[in-house]
Parts: sequence; structure tokens; C-alpha cells
Amino acid sequence: MPLLENVIIGGIVQPIWTDEDIESVAFKHSIDETINTIDNSKKKINIATELNNYLSSKIILPTPFAIDYSYVTYMVDSNLTSSYTSTVQMGVDGVIRVYRNVDDKGQPIKLGKLLRVLNPSILDHDIESIVSNHKKKYTIDTSKVKVSNNISNIYNVSSCGGSCMAHKGQFMDIYKDVGCSIAYLIEDKILKARAILWHDLEVTPDGENGGYNDESMYIINMMDRVFFNNEKDKLTLEHWAKENGYVYYKDVVGRIETSRIIEETYDYAPYVDTLPFVTSYYKLSNVDDDYIDTLKEADGTSSSNNICSRSNQIYCEDTGNYVDEDSDYYYLEDDGVFWESNDDLIFVSDRGWYRVDNANIVYCEDIQEYVNTRHDTVYEVEELDCYYYNDDDLVEIDDTYYHVDSDSICYAENVQEYRLLADCFLGEDEKYYA
Repeated sequence: MPLLENVIIGGIVQPIWTDEDIESVAFKHSIDETINTIDNSKKKINIATELNNYLSSKIILPTPFAIDYSYVTYMVDSNLTSSYTSTVQMGVDGVIRVYRNVDDKGQPIKLGKLLRVLNPSILDHDIESIVSNHKKKYTIDTSKVKVSNNISNIYNVSSCGGSCMAHKGQFMDIYKDVGCSIAYLIEDKILKARAILWHDLEVTPDGENGGYNDESMYIINMMDRVFFNNEKDKLTLEHWAKENGYVYYKDVVGRIETSRIIEETYDYAPYVDTLPFVTSYYKLSNVDDDYIDTLKEADGTSSSNNICSRSNQIYCEDTGNYVDEDSDYYYLEDDGVFWESNDDLIFVSDRGWYRVDNANIVYCEDIQEYVNTRHDTVYEVEELDCYYYNDDDLVEIDDTYYHVDSDSICYAENVQEYRLLADCFLGEDEKYYA
């Protein structure tokens, strides 16, 4: 039987199936594989289509870039799927891996080789250009990574999604006591990535029958979770960690504890990501075995109030101070926080305190009070650049409100309603008519 003819559909070479072909399919591939069912062929067509779309989203490909249908079988065997995710994937580090079946862990493949396999007619200079641009995108330069012992200073920089610990340097004493520092990447005065560095951590591997193998405890330095603006910034810190002897926190298996102990009480406590549990012997740990407290609060307290108790105090967001419950402070309704000072606050009758820059708070001239527009209806008088709470002295014309004494409107006697002055004329009786 003759080979099937090919047709390019959507930039992808696909076979044309005839009635004769359906009865006996024997399509000879260049890698000596034979498709024996129409179902598998359709799956491979789907793979080729999705793979083209996937690669185009990751790599700048020449247009058009047609994936040769017959070469899709290079990446799969009889265990087929209609998704490209089981054929080829690119990691965040730019490494491309080929998967031959759903159980395959993936084998790295050079981008140039992959492009040549998928499209034998691709030009050499196109491959060189694509590979060159790809390498530039994923080239990691760790020379700009810095380390500081002043963790709070780096947290204060407004970037990397912000932090609940920003401008709360007094919370960071626990980090100092266990010897932490912080790695960070700043480019053009912009913080691109940051991560806490833990030193001399005690790692106890998991035991074969549960628990932990205490006899196999070892010491490591660890980089905690990276907060970042984009994937390349994250990779930069991770590469720096490997170069400088730090294990990334996701690669550590077992119980992790600080070798240094902390104090029994603190005035403030930070929010801790990976080692939040305080053990009965005052070390920080990643497991909740034999723990007395947890450092997972953003307000400077500890969860069980053992390390840091604030049971009779209120945290004020504007100053970062704690005040006694019976002292003066102000609760902001919309923000759900307390402030120590009311200098930048507005009081709304029957509603409470709000920030002066709250867009929902407006001043109404007729009642001489502030009103929350989320709860009450007000009327904007654009001509006077103000708001009214009541509409008794207002007139609505063409969806715009005017005060009844406005020089821009008049009362038209013939229609007995207010109209814009420009739409009326003054009669001999010195009354206006529309």
C-alpha cells in the first residue's frame, strides 16, 4: 500500500486519511515505527499541534515552524497521550526534557537537536539564532547577589510582593539569636529577590519505620524560600546557594532544627516560614513534635503566647507599637486594624474611623459631615465640586445634579420643570420658557 500523502494544516504536517487508508493503515515513519490504529494517529496529531503551541510560548520560533508529524513518535511509544506534557517540557531553568511515556522521568535534550528532530528542514542559521537567544535568556549571573546580617533593612524594601514583616525591625531579634542572615538581589535600585539564610542547622533524616534516625543527624546551611519578581531572579538566588554551600529548603528531607537556642521570652516575634515551631528546648523546628509555641503571626505575637505574649495589648499598625487595652487607640473599619494616632483619620458618625485617603469617604456640604458612600447614598454636585447628603435642594438634569440656586439652570414655566439655562429663553413676563 502506498504511503499516505501529507498536508500542512495550521502549520503542522498531517496525513490525509482516505477510506482505503482507514481499512488498512500502514504509515512508515523515518524512525521505523508503524502506526497501527487511527486513534493513535489522531493522538499524535494532537501532540504535534499542542507541542507547536507550547514551544512557541517558550521559544521564539521561525514562522512558519511546521512539526513533522512522522517525527512525533521520536518522543512517545505505545503508551500514548493526547497531551504534549508527556512528550516534552521545559523547566524554569530552561532545560528541555523528553518523555517517552507517562512513567518516564524525562531525559535532557539539547534545543538544537530537538528542533532538528521536529523539523528536519529547519535552516542551520535559524537553529543557531534560536539556541543563542535561549542561552541568553537562561544565563544566570550570581555576581550581583549580596548578603546582609541586617534582615529588617532588606525586608523594608518594597518589592518581591511586599512582606508582612516590612518596617518591623523590632520583630527580628529571634533571627539574630539563631544566626540568620539574608541573601538578596538588587538591580537598578529595585529588589528582585530575597531569601533568609540559616546556618548550622541540625537535620535528622526520617527513620525506616517512622520517626527520625537521630544517629544520622548532620549539619547544613540552608537557603529558605525565595521571594522574587520573576523566575530568573529566583534561579539566580538558587544558583548562588549551590555555589556557596547552601541547601535549598525544598531539598531538605527530615526534621530540621536550629543548633542555637532562642530566649524564653521576647517583646516581639517574627512570622517564620519554614522553621516556625518552638521546641520545648527552645530551638526552632520545621516539625510540630514537642513544641510549645508557633511563630506564624504577623502582629509580633506568638500563636500560643509562650514566647511572646500580648494578651492585654493592642497592636497599632501606624506606629508599630503595642498599647494597653485601656489606652487611646482607633479602630479602622475598612482596614480592620488599629491606629495609635488619629492625625490622618476621619470619623464618620455611626460608622467609625477611616483613613483620610479612603475613596469611600466624602464630605457632604448640606449636613457638614463625612459620609461613607459604601453605606449611604450621596449626590455629587459637579458644578460646586462637592457632595450633598439630601437631594431636597438639588435638581437632576441629564443625569447631573445642580443646586436649585445654580446660575446654570432655570425653571421653565411652560413645562413646569427645571432645564439648563442654555435650553431656555426669557419671555416678556421675565419668566423662562423651554
